[in-house]
Amino acid sequence: MRARLHARAVSVLAAQGLEAEAAEHAIRADLVGDPAAIAVLESAGRAALRSGALQTAVHHLRAALDFSGERPSPALLAVLAEALLAGGRPAEAIEVGERLLANHGLAPAERAATLRLLGHAHWAAGATDRADRHLGESAALAERAGLLPAAVEVLLDQAQTSWLATGPGHSLRAVQRARELSLHVDEALRVRVGAAWSFIGLLGGDPSGLEATAAAAAEVERDLPAHLSELTSSWGALMTHGHAGKYTERLDEAARVLEVALGAAERLGAVEAIAAVALSLGDTLIRAGRLDEALGLAGRATAIGELVPFMVPFGAAGSALLAQLTGRGEESDRWCDLVEALHRPPAIALLWIHHVRGRRLLADGRAADASDRFARAEELTLAAGIGEPCVVPWARHAVAAHVAAGRLENARRVLEWLDGRATRLPCRWPRIAGHCGRAHLAEAAGDLAAAEGELEAALALHAEVDLPLERVQTLVEHGALLRRAGRPAAARAPLAEALHLAERAGAVWLAEHARAELAVAGGRRHRSLVEPDHRPGTAGRRAGRHRPLQSADRPASLGVGEHRGDPPQARLLEARGALTSRARGTGFSGAGGERGS
Repeated sequence: MRARLHARAVSVLAAQGLEAEAAEHAIRADLVGDPAAIAVLESAGRAALRSGALQTAVHHLRAALDFSGERPSPALLAVLAEALLAGGRPAEAIEVGERLLANHGLAPAERAATLRLLGHAHWAAGATDRADRHLGESAALAERAGLLPAAVEVLLDQAQTSWLATGPGHSLRAVQRARELSLHVDEALRVRVGAAWSFIGLLGGDPSGLEATAAAAAEVERDLPAHLSELTSSWGALMTHGHAGKYTERLDEAARVLEVALGAAERLGAVEAIAAVALSLGDTLIRAGRLDEALGLAGRATAIGELVPFMVPFGAAGSALLAQLTGRGEESDRWCDLVEALHRPPAIALLWIHHVRGRRLLADGRAADASDRFARAEELTLAAGIGEPCVVPWARHAVAAHVAAGRLENARRVLEWLDGRATRLPCRWPRIAGHCGRAHLAEAAGDLAAAEGELEAALALHAEVDLPLERVQTLVEHGALLRRAGRPAAARAPLAEALHLAERAGAVWLAEHARAELAVAGGRRHRSLVEPDHRPGTAGRRAGRHRPLQSADRPASLGVGEHRGDPPQARLLEARGALTSRARGTGFSGAGGERGS
């Protein structure tokens, strides 16, 4: 009797257009094999997917698949795979996609779409070679079939996925072909192609056309619900614009647009996008000296990253940098070990590890080992086709390491690379790094006056851009040079400023170096030097509420809970529970959204 009532409710509710309610009655009636029930469940799943209620979509579509028996429709399999992928289940999406691809009766458009989905899913799962192969097959099939908009879409996917894994050199070929084909597509897609072209060009060292990334992001931001597919992926227009802003030192704009993207992804429960945007925003905050906020984001990104395996090495690399800056060297080493233990880690993640390891070696006085490490970073950068030094800012420390190791030709080569890019790019950091590098070379040649002039030029550039942690390093180098030149009194002011900036940012590691140099220069920390309250949930730094800094202080928020000694895996597992509660299937509309099952 109950089953018959539920079945009757399905018919009545479906006739009134209440598909979501009808779908729940279909599930309770267990209408296996009933075409009407299957149609209602699929329709309800599609509606949930369109509104961004990803987990609800999966719930209804899986029920439709269960009711379909051994011969589900290709359309049902395709939409279920799409929902699984958007909801952060790439392995399950691959399983459904492979089942669909085994259907030899698929039309070219359906086969190309399935190959594209499999490429995306394999990328999220960390199988970048398979991803590239599937995406390449999809683009070629779509182009042969005359499906030019579909071909362009796939080529954009290929360009945006490959730059992190292998570098922009590989991405350039795909985006070039997309640009050629974009003459035959609509204006909206041409805007996206222009944004991708500009971004990949920036990564290669060409900043021309960057306004295209801003225009594409503005179009998405004007109507977020109309761009759900971009908001659920890790390479939409907002993400691209955020990356571009971060690398060109427009940090406030980058943070703003990435916060918009993160909020949208969280409302949608789009796991891949949450992880990717949180990592990029965390990197932006580090560059801006906002380490307390970056630490919180690192925990969130790491927690959810295990659902998108490709993101794991990037989360580990970011955590390695943060742990180093906040004075937790052993933990930083463990995160580095995690990345280096991977089979063929992504190029950008590995480059960050070279940067972190090299800085640590240089600070420990192991100049030759640091020089070797930075030589590997240089080799990887060139092989990947990276021409924007700000993507991973290793070059400054590389010059210092090469000079300290007596490898002056290596130092000059890196400086030449920096200078060649600094003339084309709008960012100041490559010029700052160049001045600091020439200061090292000048001091090695015994020309202390020239070295001081280079560092003063670097500090003048710092006044034009807000890169507080980089400024700390320049101030320490300036103070140390003055002290070595026999001018300890002059050295104390830049060193005291460096210590103040480092403490205020919670950059314990940098503060320790500044403090040590200040002590050698005969200075002592003034009592007015303070640091913000770094407790989670406070806004001490921004609001100006400070507390006196004690010499043994560390930022109170060092990650997820108090995990100074925990291995990275333990932090990941504990953090995941806190984050996944925010990444459920919430719809885009309505106050607070619609929870998925």
